[in-house]
Amino acid sequence: MRNRVDMILAIGAVVLVMQAPMLSLYYHFQFVETRYLDGLAIKLNADFAALNESRWIVPDFKGIDFVFEVESGYPAPVNVTYSVNNYTMGTTDWFKANSTSWGEWGYSFHHLTGGQLDGSGVAHYGGYPMPPATKWEAYTYMRNHVINFTEHLNGNLRPWIFFNGHYPYHHYAAEFGADAIGSEIGENIDSYQLMMAFNRGAARQYHLPWFVDFSAWMSGTITDYNVPPTWGASSGANFGHSLSLFQRSYYMAYMAGASRVIAEGGHANFFYHAPDPFGMLPLTPLGEVGRDFARFAASHADRGIPYTPIGLLIDDLHGSSGILPGNSHPKAFNTLPYTTADMMTFRLMDTIFPSCWESLSSERGVLANTAFGDMVDVLLQNASASVLASYPVIFMSGEIVPRGNESKRLIEYVENGGTLFVNSAYFPFLNVALRARGHPEVLELAPFQYVKILPLGARGGNMVLFGPDHDTSRVRGLLRELLPLVSPFDVTTSIPTGSQEFVAGAGASIQQLWNRNEKGWVLTLINNDGITKEPREAPVIDASKTRSVTVKMNDAFLAKSFSQAVTLQNITNWMAGDALLWRRISGSMPATIEIALPPGGIAILEFQFA
Repeated sequence: MRNRVDMILAIGAVVLVMQAPMLSLYYHFQFVETRYLDGLAIKLNADFAALNESRWIVPDFKGIDFVFEVESGYPAPVNVTYSVNNYTMGTTDWFKANSTSWGEWGYSFHHLTGGQLDGSGVAHYGGYPMPPATKWEAYTYMRNHVINFTEHLNGNLRPWIFFNGHYPYHHYAAEFGADAIGSEIGENIDSYQLMMAFNRGAARQYHLPWFVDFSAWMSGTITDYNVPPTWGASSGANFGHSLSLFQRSYYMAYMAGASRVIAEGGHANFFYHAPDPFGMLPLTPLGEVGRDFARFAASHADRGIPYTPIGLLIDDLHGSSGILPGNSHPKAFNTLPYTTADMMTFRLMDTIFPSCWESLSSERGVLANTAFGDMVDVLLQNASASVLASYPVIFMSGEIVPRGNESKRLIEYVENGGTLFVNSAYFPFLNVALRARGHPEVLELAPFQYVKILPLGARGGNMVLFGPDHDTSRVRGLLRELLPLVSPFDVTTSIPTGSQEFVAGAGASIQQLWNRNEKGWVLTLINNDGITKEPREAPVIDASKTRSVTVKMNDAFLAKSFSQAVTLQNITNWMAGDALLWRRISGSMPATIEIALPPGGIAILEFQFA
């Protein structure tokens, strides 16, 4: 049977030891994997030409696919601009000179009131005039405040450029009229991967450029190699973040698809302040990380299209906040306690990106090794039919109350071959939409039936039904089964001694990003375990967290990602000077790559086909 009890309790031994007054019970638990998705066929079209025509291609800045920007203040000091140009490190402050830029606008609205200044010296008058009773009230007041405030910033110069860190409000920025949307990471901000999923999803939904700003600050300290220190007692060589976190974040943002990565504070901590006889500012160790990254991006411009096969469709009034310092329970729009439906999204995200909502110390959890890869974009429920159609899988979550034709669009998505994961909480309004479309099928689960596959239409579409309402206890297993159906790669990793990090039955614990370019596929692997750092101390490296990674192409998926028959020719590692790892020769065996990634290690593998 497809649906059976997920865990079988086999009492292999029950021993009663009568040593009054103590009674000891010994149980033996046997976990049996339950498979729900056997027979599910996902309609895929991962051919490069198809992806290149999809909604996944978003605009860039000024006609340039990617730029690394060393933030320098405006105007930038002459020696900084000269040095950035000569080191071929990208550019300096285009944003501040040519836009109305508002960083951390969500935090400013929620936390800066009565004229409090932000880090740029701008006074803010945020907050609600009175506690909102509903999410709609909270959203409406925030929207009106943000638009009005922005219109009085920097002479209302266009483009409007909004970026957020603590609050994943990227879709709201687009709805408020932003011309570009971004994420601030670094500082004491939570999961960067979660921010990429919101940011990239919003950029694709609203067809906007997106970027990442990395703040070198961390809990009142900042990385700085100059003597005397640039920011006084707040800065030092071992202050702020580890060099490894800077490096992993830059490369992750680039391969995730960002059009621009900004090194906040780079004018000061990328360079020693005393120029050489030619006017060049010598690079600090952090500056060397930035230089190497900028040159990498320039020499590997064909990074491809980020491949994220799952669209996570959440309610448009989610107001997600996670767990902020001093707030033991999450609140929507920072004011309304989460509902059961809100907690569904909270738990789902935490399954995909472990500990993503928590404010962790020591750099733990801000970038996480995962079992599933960075394979989701977050979409709001009002996503258009063309946006929905660009994802082979849509997963509904949260307090979705359909408006207008939204239910109809979801049914049409499945009719056209999409796979829609539907929790039982959404059965009532989708059943109405099914009847309106003339379908006899009814969304329902029998007693003790937790998952059901319901084919719909003649184009191979499916609904995967699961329950109970807003329950996520089976999502981990569903994602585990879904992974080989949508992933270009079969990745397994070693388990460090004593590790508790693995999802039962999963084969990998590593960060993965997948990109499709004209030559084939690019796989980014990042080991985020084993490096910790306190704000005022040197990083600590635990070499036992080295990961042995084995990579193979997923042949079943491969057949669906090219419009004609092709053969794997070469595998190269971009992070090792394009070193050749494998080449097809007559009679060669199928390619299997094994790589050891130390703590903080990065490998970017290109699989070239012809």
